[in-house]
Amino acid sequence: MDKPNNELYQSIVRPFETDDKSEDRVRVQQGLYAIADGAGGGGMYASEWAQCLVDHLPIQPITNASSFVAWLTPLQNDFNAQKRVYTEQHVPDAVEKFKREGSLSTLLVVWLNSETGDYHLLSYGDSAAFVLGTQFWCSLSYDSFMEYPYLVGCKENDATAKDPLFATGTLKKEDSLLLCSDTLAQYLLAAYLFTNPTPEHTAMLNSVMEEYHPLSQYSIDLQKMRMANKNFEADILLPLKQALASETDCKTYLYQLYNNKQLGADDYSIIIVN
Repeated sequence: MDKPNNELYQSIVRPFETDDKSEDRVRVQQGLYAIADGAGGGGMYASEWAQCLVDHLPIQPITNASSFVAWLTPLQNDFNAQKRVYTEQHVPDAVEKFKREGSLSTLLVVWLNSETGDYHLLSYGDSAAFVLGTQFWCSLSYDSFMEYPYLVGCKENDATAKDPLFATGTLKKEDSLLLCSDTLAQYLLAAYLFTNPTPEHTAMLNSVMEEYHPLSQYSIDLQKMRMANKNFEADILLPLKQALASETDCKTYLYQLYNNKQLGADDYSIIIVN
């Protein structure tokens, strides 16, 4: 790669919510790029657990499942113990809920060596990483958004039901690395498939649209909006990059996509490294 990292990132609360309601957390530091998407639909303290995960990530890559569990277990023990005491003291009616459900989040991390372009990826859940430029790669397939994601929990052994996804690769000078939370990833991947209609991409979209699932209707709606007539670089990626210049611009742009029914209601987090 042999070039300094040009980093753009924002984390935006879902439409019609105040900023303090966001459950996404982002970290950008010394070649470490991470998004934790706290799962507010179950458990408690989702945003705090997401913050705990990104705060404690090591600068050196986690490259296998055993190292992941060794890193995660002490965090689970400390966070669970602290929140058990807090809940007993301040929210006693919710003690059983916390014991049963704990706290949940997805986790997406990329460690990037800016000198060589080599990267290590760790992914648990449905946030996604993209490589764009001389190549196209996404850490998730489009139909995976039809499945309920595995989540990192604060209770010990919560994250052993499935090993994280680990991947390695090398960015070239012309490549960009993009990380984003699930709803934004779903939009970007759908847009890429529509605007690059290879037989494989068309088959992937058709297989989803033939199912009975919210993603199916979303895909059909994008098709009716003539997404296939757009240019991915000029019409999708460039406006998004430009909107990342400020939180206000990013909110305006993403909320416009939401109002146009191109983007679902969610917190939106994105990191782009050029």
